[in-house]
Amino acid sequence: MEDSKNTHAQGSQAVQTVQAVQDILLDAEYHRQEPLRRNDRKPAQMEDVNAMIEEILLRQQARRNEYPTPEEEVRRAEERYSEFEKTMEIAGDAEHSAKDVLFSLTANLDPAMYAQEGREEAFRLSREEQEKRLAPTTEKKVGTEKYADPAEAPSQKRDADRLDPQFFAEYKKYKQNRHVKIQDFLKEADLEEKEPEEVPRQEAARTDSPSPEAGAASVERPVTDYQGGRSERETAEYRTEEDAPRVFGSLKRLRRNLSFRVVLLAVLCCVSFYVCAAAVWNGWLPRGLHPDLNQTGYLLFQGGMLLAAAAGTYMTIFRGIWALFRLKPGHDTLPALAVLICLLQCGILLASPAGTAEAVTVYAPAAIFGLLLNLIGKRIHVSRAMLNFQFVANTNFEKYSVNLMENEEIAQAFTKGALSDEPYLAVNRKADFLTDFMYHSFREDVTDLACRAMAPLLLVFSAVIGFLLYQQGGGAAEVITGTAAAFCFTAPAGYLLASALPQMRAARQLHTSCGAVLGYEAIDEFSDLNSCAVDARKLFPEGTVVLEGIKTFAGTRIDEAILDAASILHESNSILDDVFMQVIMERTDILKPVDTIVYEDAMGISAWVDNRRVLIGTREMMMNHNIDVPSRDYENRYLKGGKEFVYLAVSGELAAVFAFSLHADEKVARALKSLQHSDTFVIIWSIDPILTKQRLASLFHVEPALFKVLPSRYHDVYKRQTAPGQRLSGAVCDDGTFPSYVSAMMTAARLRPLILIGMTLMFASALTAAVMTFYFSCFGGISYLSVLFSPVYHLLFILVLCLIPPVRKG
Repeated sequence: MEDSKNTHAQGSQAVQTVQAVQDILLDAEYHRQEPLRRNDRKPAQMEDVNAMIEEILLRQQARRNEYPTPEEEVRRAEERYSEFEKTMEIAGDAEHSAKDVLFSLTANLDPAMYAQEGREEAFRLSREEQEKRLAPTTEKKVGTEKYADPAEAPSQKRDADRLDPQFFAEYKKYKQNRHVKIQDFLKEADLEEKEPEEVPRQEAARTDSPSPEAGAASVERPVTDYQGGRSERETAEYRTEEDAPRVFGSLKRLRRNLSFRVVLLAVLCCVSFYVCAAAVWNGWLPRGLHPDLNQTGYLLFQGGMLLAAAAGTYMTIFRGIWALFRLKPGHDTLPALAVLICLLQCGILLASPAGTAEAVTVYAPAAIFGLLLNLIGKRIHVSRAMLNFQFVANTNFEKYSVNLMENEEIAQAFTKGALSDEPYLAVNRKADFLTDFMYHSFREDVTDLACRAMAPLLLVFSAVIGFLLYQQGGGAAEVITGTAAAFCFTAPAGYLLASALPQMRAARQLHTSCGAVLGYEAIDEFSDLNSCAVDARKLFPEGTVVLEGIKTFAGTRIDEAILDAASILHESNSILDDVFMQVIMERTDILKPVDTIVYEDAMGISAWVDNRRVLIGTREMMMNHNIDVPSRDYENRYLKGGKEFVYLAVSGELAAVFAFSLHADEKVARALKSLQHSDTFVIIWSIDPILTKQRLASLFHVEPALFKVLPSRYHDVYKRQTAPGQRLSGAVCDDGTFPSYVSAMMTAARLRPLILIGMTLMFASALTAAVMTFYFSCFGGISYLSVLFSPVYHLLFILVLCLIPPVRKG
């Protein structure tokens, strides 16, 4: 009977060994049949290699809950490959079984299948060759270690070393490829503990920076008159902290350059308008500049002033016209076209017969005025960028990047029950470095998009006005004057201010809150924001959680109870951690090692400390684990003034109870009320059972519906979505505090309506001017559109634009 059992055990071991060797041989056949796989032909005995890979991936996914970080998963995968290699060593002790399996495989292989690509001879191995290769050199019994000659016993060298060297190299390459596939798979984090109703199918891969390095190199600087070449533009980006002095110096020089040109054009504009006003109202003028006494001198003077202004802003003129030729007009196109049309008017009037130009108006001052406002808008943009850069490049505090969650399924799972619309969920991630500052600060904004439509329309409209005057019998002087009047009046001179002023005001407000919104792209992205995710610790800064008292039970020492609680709460990132850190004087070195932390929704935390199971949580948690707790009457005697009880149990017995009081921080409360006013919901990550929707609402005086506390099954997903990154986008950024976080994202969300109101005003000014111009041109009164009326008309709309209230700070 005993011999039967031993034989059965030896047979089972032999079967397992044969299966291991068969796996090795199947891998070998995987390489031997490379031509066959390209023609989708495989032997019947071959397993599907892709199925083998999928099986490995499924086993990795099944163990995902045990290893929460991708690094642990990679380590586990490497261990599994080490185990796989050990099977090859085991195969060296079962050569007799390998020979039988190999014979069974090669006996049924069709030699004709290997005829392609000249590899027939390489794969046609006879039975004798296989037998010679794997024939054992010793006499061995199955399941024993007896050999005819002990000196000839097989070594522990891997059996793979006795195979064909070329095959072994290909096999190693195959293993490496499979390892890479598993690593790629592990980088795609999946949601754990999936439920069919509210857990998404998969989690989107995270990206540290939305715009590539190459994207930053191709930044177009639409508002800066940057005159360097391509290599200079590529080096203008802020890529490392060492670049801060260079970038800030570049912005400072740019602003100084713009300031000089603003002063230059302001002087030219004032002088030009003064000459026009003196000519109309009989003011003092030199005889050579008076249009009634010297028409040619007057035209030469106005044309010279316009040429001087164009020379001072030649890059604006060039970019504006070049963008029009590329069929992509920008915000430089309107003033550039006005300059060209007015220069053409001066040239035609100079070429006209004497006396022809006496009854027409020269609109060169209006074109200079448009260039001046364009430069003022650009200078405001550069000043805003400098203000934002002071925060982005500041190394005295931490910096966080605010982004919208890209994975819609995860966002829906996080906001289920709080939102009924499509979620636009903001998350805050700590960043070692905020990237792409210049890229975001000087990208196209709504003014470029508006000018893309307005420039060709206004140009066509001006040509139509000139054609109407021509049909009425006007000559070249009247036609070009009507065209210049139509374009200078209808082109909104302050359109760049519609975007620059609100963003500058917002930058000043955020600068005091340690935050920044770099450009219009982020403003447009955050315009639909309706929810944000936040760690509960951000709602309770230092000093807002106070330990009111401790009561121990069952002879537990107070210091032991404090150390047990502090160790767990510190490891689990509780809002109570700061309190216990103050008690132990920030001595993290005396904390006990904590293992297997488990959060039970709305009840508390369980963990292992010094091989003891420790529970810390609410009364309900203790009762759920059959631990005796004091009566309700006992609790009610102490739960006054908003205090909260947290129980500590060790090894199944109540050890202590802690009394805490929570206090609302004024800035946090103000930020939460701002979110409530904007209908933006707050998704809270918390492991503290004392933080419920009702408790938070009563503490901060807001509605309970504002909050949703994430269930524990989403905690790991939240950590992955908010994991710190080395280089993250700085389009919307803050210093990590909750008020700064809210201020940054709510400013980005509220800016877009203000900018669109300003652009609507500019469209209204263009439409009103177009109606007036068309009316006067139809009834022969184009001369009523005086050049002196142009700045007054545009300044009136700019004044209304300045009266738009600034964005409310969160």
